[in-house]
Amino acid sequence: GRPTEAATRNSRPAGIQESSPARLASERIFIIISLHGFSREEACLGSIEKVKHDRATLSSYVRLFKSCYGEASKFSVEYLDWLYAKNPAGPVMGFDYVDREKGIVAHYACIPAPIAIHGEKMNAVLALNTATHPDFQGQGLFTKLASMAFAGAADAGYDYAYGVPNAQATPGLTGRQGFRLVCSLDADICLLPYRRPNPTADGEPVAAFQRIWSVDALQWRLSDPNARWRTKLRDPNTLQVWGPGPAPFVPTYEEIFLNADLRPLDGLFAPPGPMAFTPKLHLGKRPPGGVTPNVSIQIPDRLRPSPLNFVVKNLHGETPEIAAQEVIFTALDFDAY
Repeated sequence: GRPTEAATRNSRPAGIQESSPARLASERIFIIISLHGFSREEACLGSIEKVKHDRATLSSYVRLFKSCYGEASKFSVEYLDWLYAKNPAGPVMGFDYVDREKGIVAHYACIPAPIAIHGEKMNAVLALNTATHPDFQGQGLFTKLASMAFAGAADAGYDYAYGVPNAQATPGLTGRQGFRLVCSLDADICLLPYRRPNPTADGEPVAAFQRIWSVDALQWRLSDPNARWRTKLRDPNTLQVWGPGPAPFVPTYEEIFLNADLRPLDGLFAPPGPMAFTPKLHLGKRPPGGVTPNVSIQIPDRLRPSPLNFVVKNLHGETPEIAAQEVIFTALDFDAY
């Protein structure tokens, strides 16, 4: 006679079971996260969630950062709210790994940060905050969450990603993530303001890479609750800024050309005054022959706490060659201190 239903089920090869809508849905979720390297066991033990910026989640991030970097880390709810939620270019994006018992144990975040590549404006994200709880390190969570973050940025219409990793983190981005190492950032102690060959020129040389600032974005950047940037006009075209540095008596220093887009800002800052002949840190990259540090001493790599590298990735194809001597990148373009 015909085999019974039970006999039919028992005759299926091992591992083959009847499908159900719930099972098909769970299989689809697993397939999606497995594309970024997550195993079935990891999927069962936790969940992958998009980063958020509500205050409860920000408090969880603060606890995670303290577990990784100590109580003295710069991260606070106020700082993360400013960085993740108030950026005029858009809110934070990225992914968290949430353990069922311990909550958020890994975090990878990027923020929107428009740039120009050889003068062409591009939508870009700055990769800046990553953390994995000590109990979960060595499991590849950094690589997996980073891959998902950059794939998500590409899907959202962003063209490029860039970052400033230290020497230890650089291989993680230039390896599996496909970033191009452009250069190491210069670190110089300057005594004088920058050398400006033509301070009245209507613009700076077209750079192979440059961060683009709007009035709203620059005002947001200077309102960093941790930094307390001080500002003063050097001349009608040039804004001087001082921020936190490696020591209380050595602030980070930068100069910003007030192009036509930024000219409305010139009435918001202190007027030009006497130049301060005090030590200040230049941290970034400037084309030779352009606006460059004046009367400066380069800090040797061995004396820097962590030499910083500048890396770039095209999210939709091969990353073009970017010559280090054609990069304009300043301390305002990332968050060193």
